[in-house]
Amino acid sequence: MKKGQPLPRSSSGSTELHSVSPELSSMPAVAAEAAVGQQVPQSRYTRPSSADLGRRIKRKTARIDWKSMVKIAQGAQGTIYRAEVIDPEPGTSPVRIHRRKVALKLLHARPKGTRDPFGPHATLTQSLESTAQHHITHLIATVKHKRQIYAVMPFFDKFLIDLLPFFHQVKALDLPAYSFLVISVMLDLLVALDYMQKNGVAHRDIKPENIAWYEAIGRFCLADMDSIEKLKQAVEFHGTLGFSHPAAYLGQEAHPLPSDDVFALGLVLQCLLIPEKLRDIYAKVKAAPEELAYIYAQIQAYQAALSTFPPPGETVNSPLMPRPPASSTGPENSNQQIVNNISAIADRMTALNMERIPSVSELQIAFTELQETLLKNDPTLSTRVDQIKIKMACEEPSLDSSSDEDQSSASSPFSPFSPASPASPASPTYPCRGQTPPPSQAVQNRGALTFFAPSPIQQRMAQIDPRQRCKTP
Repeated sequence: MKKGQPLPRSSSGSTELHSVSPELSSMPAVAAEAAVGQQVPQSRYTRPSSADLGRRIKRKTARIDWKSMVKIAQGAQGTIYRAEVIDPEPGTSPVRIHRRKVALKLLHARPKGTRDPFGPHATLTQSLESTAQHHITHLIATVKHKRQIYAVMPFFDKFLIDLLPFFHQVKALDLPAYSFLVISVMLDLLVALDYMQKNGVAHRDIKPENIAWYEAIGRFCLADMDSIEKLKQAVEFHGTLGFSHPAAYLGQEAHPLPSDDVFALGLVLQCLLIPEKLRDIYAKVKAAPEELAYIYAQIQAYQAALSTFPPPGETVNSPLMPRPPASSTGPENSNQQIVNNISAIADRMTALNMERIPSVSELQIAFTELQETLLKNDPTLSTRVDQIKIKMACEEPSLDSSSDEDQSSASSPFSPFSPASPASPASPTYPCRGQTPPPSQAVQNRGALTFFAPSPIQQRMAQIDPRQRCKTP
């Protein structure tokens, strides 16, 4: 590796640097690797949880590498940076240094006397050990740098808005797998909503841009927790026009309500079902001459919905999902009926009259029932879905074959489901563009050897035919 070239990083953002003596730095790569294997014991380092990493940062045994900070996004609330945490491994001589990617958020200046912007987020996640526990982005720590306070959070490469085209591509090729994925997204986020409601808070800004794909566990998580507020507390409106319930614009004392987040999640579900939905939502907001005109139109629609409850053709106790007719038999009809049921649930979740919006527990029961039906109808479904999730870990996920030769050799147009063949050892390929080599390969750089710990997704990738992985450059 040339001098000055940055060290490779694994897809999980973890890099392990093994310091070596000056004598080893002058050896050839193979000899140095053998010598290090004899002198330095194998690392027992395990990736710390979010809570454990926060404790290390607080004790200053781990620190932010401010030189690695790169601006990646800016929104209405603040600016997001990508950075790395330097985490030395205790009890090693020479000391091994581990690096982990994190996200830093710097909020815009606020008037004096306002509450701590990170306080509710810290209170909500202080009892959690990691983001994976309740699918809510963990607030790892808050750090001060140059008179600015930054929130340290896990770093995510992808959000749901980046994966919407991929979901619609799956829909065109494998309807049961698509339905299963959509239901999985809803169940993941309902776990987060259930935990938040039990703690008496609402998110208030659920949208595809604030739903992160957590590659390490293969789950979707709620992000951007700066707008959370206590339930049924008179507060100023906060959220994204188009994804907020019209009743929230009125500033009533009863808001925010649990149904506010369910309404926004229903719009997210519609974005997963309808390719043009997200564009139409923002186009409708943009078409209004000003924000107040859009809000006024939504309030009028809300008041009209209150005067026509229950809607024509429904009763107060109408079921959440319409039952299929007795004549609908066969797997194709069953798969389409499940999609119809998901659409019906989305319509109920986005009802303007809040009395029609189902609770989180009702939605969990309904989606779980649909998921079990899918698995019962298709025993191989879970395997196909796992392969699709592996594809989602790629930098640019796609279900297309990487070449014309692959397309001709595949048994179906959906390459992940074609029969696998053993990979050729003479020409190794890596799953995604920019992904680092497997952990068995060491890289020498200025006298230090770098090793990579594979994530669970990478371990699964190693068992899949390279032709079925992501496109390589």
